[in-house]
Amino acid sequence: MVRLYFFLPFGISAISTASIFIKLCDAPSLIIAAYRMTLASLMLIPYASYKKVWRGWGRTDIGWLTLSGLFLSLHFAFWIASLKYTSVASSVVLVSTNPVFVGIGAWFFLKERIELNLILGIILSVLGSGVISFEDLALSKEALI
Repeated sequence: MVRLYFFLPFGISAISTASIFIKLCDAPSLIIAAYRMTLASLMLIPYASYKKVWRGWGRTDIGWLTLSGLFLSLHFAFWIASLKYTSVASSVVLVSTNPVFVGIGAWFFLKERIELNLILGIILSVLGSGVISFEDLALSKEALI
């Protein structure tokens, strides 16, 4: 429990400032995304080696992990690229519209019933994204690319 309280502020600080530092960087978006994922992987390798988390993985598990990694790489590539075209606030809000995709995925893949709280969350996230995006239109027509 002590480790949690020791490392939590570092994690929160890293997540909170990532988009600002990425915006200040001149490197291409895919290079930034590759470095970010490489560094994260290198930091997790000792833990994975110690716990031997890969034991018992079958072909199906590796397939799902590969697919998940592909979508994570697309997420970072598009999000980091968006920081070159729009404000940090708009980029972070737009990338945080995950309730929409969680709702669609839960309904489509898991056949879960979509409840009122999720529908309200989706509506609020889309409306909030729209309000912030509308503000970016005042800056320039290309801001929402």
